[in-house]
Amino acid sequence: MLTGVRRGGFVGAQDISTGEFWAGIGINTYFFTGAVLLVGATVSYARSPDRPR
Repeated sequence: MLTGVRRGGFVGAQDISTGEFWAGIGINTYFFTGAVLLVGATVSYARSPDRPR
């Protein structure tokens, strides 16, 4: 959507409203932030010293 390759993204929606555009950006930002936090948590967990079991 941001690159302008297709106006509605890969789903092919040609006529999207401004509200739909910003809702899509908000949802994409939410999931991207979650992915970044998940990667950070995974790396932190992998680097932590072994715990007694």
